[in-house]
Amino acid sequence: MTVLTNLCSIYLAMSIFATKCNDNQHCSDCNSTTGHCITGCESGYYDKKCMSVCGNNCRNKKCIMSNTGNDYCTEGCVLGYQGPGCGKPCYNPGGTCTACPGGCDGGYCQLGSSCVSGCVDSYYGTCAVKVIDMNLKGMRNITVIDNETVTFRCVVQGYPPPDVVSIVHAGNHIPAMDMVRKNNTVHERAVRISSCSQLGRYYCRVTSSSGIFENHLLAVELQASPRKHVVNDCETEAPQNGKAPSGRITFTLCAYPDPVLIKLHFERHKPPKDITHINKYNYAMKMLMSNIYEYTLTISNIAEEDFGAYTFSFAYDEREIDILIIASQPKESTDLAFCSIAIIIGTSVVCILLVFIAVACLLRWKNDKDYWNARCVQPYITPTHSTHVTLENSDGQGYEDIRDSRV
Repeated sequence: MTVLTNLCSIYLAMSIFATKCNDNQHCSDCNSTTGHCITGCESGYYDKKCMSVCGNNCRNKKCIMSNTGNDYCTEGCVLGYQGPGCGKPCYNPGGTCTACPGGCDGGYCQLGSSCVSGCVDSYYGTCAVKVIDMNLKGMRNITVIDNETVTFRCVVQGYPPPDVVSIVHAGNHIPAMDMVRKNNTVHERAVRISSCSQLGRYYCRVTSSSGIFENHLLAVELQASPRKHVVNDCETEAPQNGKAPSGRITFTLCAYPDPVLIKLHFERHKPPKDITHINKYNYAMKMLMSNIYEYTLTISNIAEEDFGAYTFSFAYDEREIDILIIASQPKESTDLAFCSIAIIIGTSVVCILLVFIAVACLLRWKNDKDYWNARCVQPYITPTHSTHVTLENSDGQGYEDIRDSRV
């Protein structure tokens, strides 16, 4: 009965002094004498008359008046701010790398009523920048085709954030390519694959104020199944010492990783003939440049029946890739041989005709000479013998004019 009496007295007193607020107070009931709010303030306001606005950094705009008369954020601060009224930004303490007890929240670490900035991967302070992931479409290795565009992704954590993140080809066959920052940790770069040299292994390189960091373990690979690059016609060697010539076919492949030849077939037979281990056929491989390999097939004692289609089977990704190479009889060497024979035959005919003409001319000249010698007396100039006989009609030139003795 006493408690009920007290409650009734309090209610009667409030009803006497309480009235509707009429001075723009942000509360429902006010004291009729002082104008102070008797009920609580609306969200976002504080002080005795609920007319002061809570600071923007108070979480959910909730605050009350502190003992000093300032706002006190009752639900804490928004990210990046600290203090009773959330008026101080979180600071970067620097120093050593320190674990955040509650984990990072939007790049900040809450430490009781205070906070620090630069929180990455549950650590704050001066932390080494590191690559925590690299992928291609979410995978480590992918098989690409000509002119395909792929997107490299590097996930980097650490503070201070890196200045440059690049993707680097492990063979250094192409220049490093800078990536584009997508958010605080993710960097990406789209690349169009247009040459064999772009195939291979890539890793992330991070450049920051603390130095350069590379993670070769978190690498990705661009792979490609073996495909023909360049094919040369069959070349035949000239026969030596009566032996049949050899034929040689060369072609190049673009592939990564290194191609592995497992079988070789000659398609002219039905079914195709396995010639992988036949001594007549020998093949060799060498690397010309990055991801380009030259294959040479030498056919000993090559004959007409050895020309046709050859299939090279390569192992790739637990399956076989067949490369078809056509060995055609070289037309150029045939034409050259025919031309050489024609020249030889033509030259021989000309020589025979010239010999005939020369012999006829000599015979005719001899006959004419004999005829005119019989009709005419001809003087001869002969050298004078070295004697001490006085010659008549000597002209002093060392030669004498004598008559033919046959006249």
